[in-house]
Amino acid sequence: MRKVDTSMFVGAEKASRIKPEEIDMAGLPPIQKPIPHNQQSQDQTITERKTERTEFRTENRSEYHSAFFPLKRRSTRYSFEFYEDQIFKLKELKHRAEMSGEKVTLSDIVREALDLYLKDKNLK
Repeated sequence: MRKVDTSMFVGAEKASRIKPEEIDMAGLPPIQKPIPHNQQSQDQTITERKTERTEFRTENRSEYHSAFFPLKRRSTRYSFEFYEDQIFKLKELKHRAEMSGEKVTLSDIVREALDLYLKDKNLK
């Protein structure tokens, strides 16, 4: 086993020990914790929002929104069981759509099929 001389680190006089270089930190800003957004002053946040939003608001904003931009249906994640042959056919449909340049997901296909089924049953 190799013997290492540790006298310069331990037990030696303080003057002969190896010392790290000194770093000048005078030009650096002090370290501060950031203030989380939710802990900022409520009055300050409300004031900022009012000034930002009032510049762009119109009198008929809600009518404009509903007339030209229909509300998007919200999706909810839910687990169902499918037969293996149904999954295979869904994947085949997806592959065909992608080969024709269409971007579609399995969920899109299932939602569309369910909409047609509900419409057929007069539930939509």
